[in-house]
Amino acid sequence: MYYTRLNDEVPIGEVFDYEADFTNWQSTNMKRLGRVLGMKLKLVGVEERLGSGPKRVDIMADEYDLDIPVVVENQFGKSDDRHLGQLLSYAALTNAGVAIWISEEFSWDHLQAIQWINENSFESFQLFGVKVFFRQSSLPEYKSRFEVEDHPFHRSSKRKFVSWDNDCLDSGMYRNFWQSLIQDQRISNFTASKRTFNRRYHFFPSGFGGIRYVVRFKPITETVSASLAIARPERNEVFDQLEYDQEDIEHTFGDGLNWENLEYRNSRRICVEVAGSIVDSTDKTKLWMIDNLVRLKEVFDPYLDELAR
Repeated sequence: MYYTRLNDEVPIGEVFDYEADFTNWQSTNMKRLGRVLGMKLKLVGVEERLGSGPKRVDIMADEYDLDIPVVVENQFGKSDDRHLGQLLSYAALTNAGVAIWISEEFSWDHLQAIQWINENSFESFQLFGVKVFFRQSSLPEYKSRFEVEDHPFHRSSKRKFVSWDNDCLDSGMYRNFWQSLIQDQRISNFTASKRTFNRRYHFFPSGFGGIRYVVRFKPITETVSASLAIARPERNEVFDQLEYDQEDIEHTFGDGLNWENLEYRNSRRICVEVAGSIVDSTDKTKLWMIDNLVRLKEVFDPYLDELAR
């Protein structure tokens, strides 16, 4: 018979009967996982069905500040080809910006595969290998910790944006930019609030519950955007109705718009983008955001007044 002493590592199979149980546990520890990876992870769903087929991703999440979808694949024991293949398939089906593979142990060939993918993929995609450990404790619960086995941000020169963008967050550049933006008289009718936060986006209430006007920096793609964001599932019907009038709306707006059906978040977004970053932000960037916020509001408010009341 095998006995464990306090602080001895124990296999995941002794802590959880099934991988599904492990996945449920992991879904309650997304903030801890995010801290290890240097991200702000927000749970979207567990065992999320992808499309109409049988595929289900273990965990769907958001990196909220970077505004990218995240997929998580969990497994007992040592890494295997099946779980790697599933994870990459799920990432493709959800257009994920980050894929996280959590296992007890990674083989050398799978670490090489992760490294190769990170070095040869677009800058907008990163794959992480994360080991999880459980130790015997005097408490009823086991102690646990995460260890990043392969961290693309620390290794690849293509992922430099994370270091400079974190420096921008630390120095308060985002807060200063938003403070300057909301003082402009052209958007004085958007909101009475003068409070800003040191994050990559700023939103303005539309006056219709669950619908916002949002401006955002996207460091991964080095773009800035202005959008109408529908953040509540019960408001998704508004997006569907607006899509019927897409041609008229874009004609009135004077430009093409991106119509994004974000199924993994159960939300919708209509946006316009242009190249830009916080480190290169100038009065031109600020004026572009203000101009497009005003244009979006002028176009969509009449529709919202009819559809969202």
